[in-house]
Amino acid sequence: DVSENILVGHFDPSKGRRHGWLVAAGSNPAYEQFALQYQLWYQGSAKGTFWYHPTFLVEALDGRKIWRTRDYRVRRVKGPAGRPGLWDFSVLDNGIISEERWHLLGADENLKWLVLFYVGAARKAGLAYRGCLVLTRDGEMPDPSEAERIEEAVGRAGMRLWELEATSNPPVDPANPPPLIAPETQPAAPLLALA
Repeated sequence: DVSENILVGHFDPSKGRRHGWLVAAGSNPAYEQFALQYQLWYQGSAKGTFWYHPTFLVEALDGRKIWRTRDYRVRRVKGPAGRPGLWDFSVLDNGIISEERWHLLGADENLKWLVLFYVGAARKAGLAYRGCLVLTRDGEMPDPSEAERIEEAVGRAGMRLWELEATSNPPVDPANPPPLIAPETQPAAPLLALA
């Protein structure tokens, strides 16, 4: 599926890229504003399975910088709403199940950027949330010449680009590298091989 290949993005472990995207900006401070959010989507070992594995840096109250990861099961939405670029995500996080619906709102044809929107709920915690993300290869916002197209994609979520905040992507501390994975079940970025 082309939309899933867009999510796989720039993943190419042979070139040291054990992630597909980095978050450049987001609208939900509780979710997107952690530093260095490496985004990885990959095919699972069982037929038809797809996974989302974000890795992000958290600063503890005592100032320590700690890497965190999550593993979301991803299912393509089927039926009348099952258009490309629409998925249901689920994750067990500290004993609470969160369920999210993710929408692919736009992507550059050369994979310079990607815009996603999600709505989610952690029912047992009585929490509902939503957010919009701009993802890029390096975690930097794209060139200003791309702003109009990104604004249009963000607008599909009923939001404005100014509602998103840039994510902090400082240089990685060599003494504390991110624990990125490279699943053998996911080939290197299929769309980049076509370019």
